[in-house]
Amino acid sequence: AWTAARAVLGFGGGLALPGMRRAATVLDPENVGENLGRLIVGEIGGFLLGPLVAAGFVEFFGIRAPFLAFGIGMVVFLPFVLRLPKDRGATDNSGRSAFSLLRIRRLQGALLVIGGYFMLIGAWESVMPVMFKDRGGGSLETGIAFFLLGLPMFFISPTAGRLADRVGPPRVAVICTGMVSLSATMYGVLPGIMWPVLLMFVLGIFDGFGFTAAQVAVSRAVPEERQAAALGLMGAVEVLGAALLAMPAAIVYDASGGGAAWAMAGTTSFIVIMLGALRF
Repeated sequence: AWTAARAVLGFGGGLALPGMRRAATVLDPENVGENLGRLIVGEIGGFLLGPLVAAGFVEFFGIRAPFLAFGIGMVVFLPFVLRLPKDRGATDNSGRSAFSLLRIRRLQGALLVIGGYFMLIGAWESVMPVMFKDRGGGSLETGIAFFLLGLPMFFISPTAGRLADRVGPPRVAVICTGMVSLSATMYGVLPGIMWPVLLMFVLGIFDGFGFTAAQVAVSRAVPEERQAAALGLMGAVEVLGAALLAMPAAIVYDASGGGAAWAMAGTTSFIVIMLGALRF
């Protein structure tokens, strides 16, 4: 039942997010980077509050409570979706598959950067909570850690979008996500809980610049009528990247500990990001 619910949630996100991201790119094409940055603020706001709120519900009401609360919350917010202005941008009526876009070299580069970055996200989700638990932390400490990871992204993303518009999204995306992946190799070396959490907070700054710029790179790589298709591909690559490294990172952690797991995860992520840089 848990796996089936996760699958339904994934299908729902896969249907909704490309449309929202297209709205951010098409409704104001002169400020794509800043608008995508503002959309990321919304996404990160949920990412920030989710772990803390969930941890609080678990502590006081049990493991089922946060899922019920979040489900009700999503229904409550549905009316706001109806307030989106009408999409007057160019649309694609050719019937072409989104996969036909993979022939575009610049899009290949952007998707590789996104995929490499989300490989690291997969490792975070599968290894970090277990590592914190093994080091004496609980659900609240894990929630605080993920809150501090997303906090800089919440404030930086609009500025990161403007920077990407000004100096070029590929450069910002590759430099910042590359720094995140290399620095992540330190998670297994740093002792205790406080030092990894502090590193997560610092890397959240580079996350904000790198992830925002990578989304702008995807948008800039295709014409207006293919925005939703490209951004849908991006969402698929995000999930695929996280899935590809989540289980291997967990297996390495169980077998050899945090040092080996994070060295493998960070290095793999960096290699894929650099492959993306070669395709820009």
